[in-house]
Order: sequence, then C-alpha cells, then structure tokens
Amino acid sequence: MSKNWLFLRGYFDRNNKKSLKNDSDMWVQLFSKLVPDGITMPDSANGAICYVDYKQTMPQMYEYLPIIGKEKAKMLAKEFDYVFARGGHKEYEPILKKCKNAYKIYYGAGARIVPEKDLGYSLILCDSEEQKKKCKKKYPHIKSSLWIKPAARHFKPVECEKEYDVCYVADCHSKFQEKIKRVNWVYKTAPKDLKILHLGKSSIKPPKNVTVKRVQRIDMPKWYSKCKVGIVPYKGYDSCPRVIPEMLACGLPLVVMDSVNFWIKKYFFTSPFKGRKINKNGFWEIVGVYLNPYKHKIDFVGELSDYYQENLSLKPAAEHLRSLING
Repeated sequence: MSKNWLFLRGYFDRNNKKSLKNDSDMWVQLFSKLVPDGITMPDSANGAICYVDYKQTMPQMYEYLPIIGKEKAKMLAKEFDYVFARGGHKEYEPILKKCKNAYKIYYGAGARIVPEKDLGYSLILCDSEEQKKKCKKKYPHIKSSLWIKPAARHFKPVECEKEYDVCYVADCHSKFQEKIKRVNWVYKTAPKDLKILHLGKSSIKPPKNVTVKRVQRIDMPKWYSKCKVGIVPYKGYDSCPRVIPEMLACGLPLVVMDSVNFWIKKYFFTSPFKGRKINKNGFWEIVGVYLNPYKHKIDFVGELSDYYQENLSLKPAAEHLRSLING
C-alpha cells in the first residue's frame, strides 16, 4: 500500500482541540493505524491530517497537524495517494479535486451518508445495509461497503460498583437533537423503578429517577462502567452512534432501537438481538431482560469487552478497512 495518506478530519473546533490534547480522538487513532510509518508533516512522514478552520470561509481554510503554510498545503494535496474524507463537509471539495489520482474514501454518516457529488470516490463507507443500498442506487460505479467504526482506545471497563441500571447518552444543544435522541420519549416511558444515568444535557426536565451529568469524553469509561445496561433509542438520523462501540468496549450490553443505522450482525451477537426488531413497544422489556440475565438465561458469547477488542477495536477496524481498499 502506498505511503502517502491524507485524512480530512473536520472542523478544528474546541472539542477536536481537546480530543487531540488528551488523546481521546478515535478518528486520529484509527488513521494512525492505517498509515504505515506514522503521522506528522507530509514531507517528513507518510500521513497528514487536515482540519477545516471553522472561523474562515472557503477556500483557504486548511490546516495540517503540525500546522504548515497554506500554500504548501495546496501543493502537497497533489501528492497524496489515499485520501480519507470524513464528515461529508463541502469545504473538502477543493482539495479532493486536486487529488485527481488518489484513492478516495468517503464517510459521511447520518444525513450525509450518500455523497452529494462524485468527487472521484473509490469507496463509500456505510453503517447499514439500507444505507449501502442508497449509495449503490445513486453511484452504482462506486464501491459501497459496510465498515467497522471503533471506539477510542481509552474506552475499557473500569472496576467499580454498579450505581445505575441504565446508561443513556444524549448531549443535546437544540430541540432538533432532543428529538433525534428521543429525550422526551425516554423520560416519559422509562419505568420509574429504573435508576438511569443520562450523560449529556437537555432543556427537558428529567424525572426523579434520572440523573443528568455532563462529563468529558476522556472520563466517560468510568461512568459507563457504573451502569448495568446501555440504551440507544435514537431516531434514524443517527448512523452507528459512537456510544455503541464505546459502551461495548466498556462491557455494557446494549438495547438499540431498530431505527438506528448500524451493522447489527457485526456489533451484536447475543441471543435477544438475533433476528429481533426492537421498537418502542418492546424496548423497555428488553432492558428488563438484560438487567436480569440469569433469570432470562441470556447466552453471552464471552465477555462483551473481549468480543469488542477482538472484533471491533481500532486494530481489526483498520485491518477491515485495508481489506476493503485492497479487495
């Protein structure tokens, strides 16, 4: 595989700066697994990360890590053999057009899962079979494949007491996000005898059995580990939400609504999920099953965190992506 890689990471905002500082950025970690000899400046190694400066406008908004001159960045754009465009941002277009001969990988997620334009993509990454069908319908000439989205490497089980029955993640900054995450539905329908930890924030007032706490991503494993079961009741707008691999990495069984786009056969292997649709009507019933695994004789195939490490973590995810590129 060629040595010249470019990763179009997204906006260089406060959260991404913090993730770089405390080494909690899954995307950067995954990219480092793809690049054979490391990530630094493109003229001294073979991998570069490009961020969009969200404070500026098109087309001069590119910054590398380490940051180099913008004119040099434009010139180097012609030298990359592999470009991984994550996020589907329109600001990527000038640099993708310059990489005419590169193998281009697209991952848009959610509403942007299907590329708006064909900018010479060689591979479109999808989180579900339904998404894959949509991409193939619009771009039959481009390879569309399911892929593994891992968690950052700091997501591991933390030994502690289980203080909560259920972990629910929904950091909502708008009414739209509250609808996507179904915050109101969770608050209204969750059994009152369940002790629920809501990681994030919302403008909706929680019931008495819900504790709302906003924590840094680097600290989330210890809060996941305080819970017995994780829930992902989101609407179809979401695409393999990162809480799925994160909670599995921390050993939490998950109850995911059938509206969520993700590779169910790859991520779930326990008996209640095999071939079963989980909608609103049966959602809390399944939560109850997972809270009483011995009573319901749930057959876990090994520990969840072990399964995650062997099949879904950064290393197997990078190997799977390389196989898609070479296949």
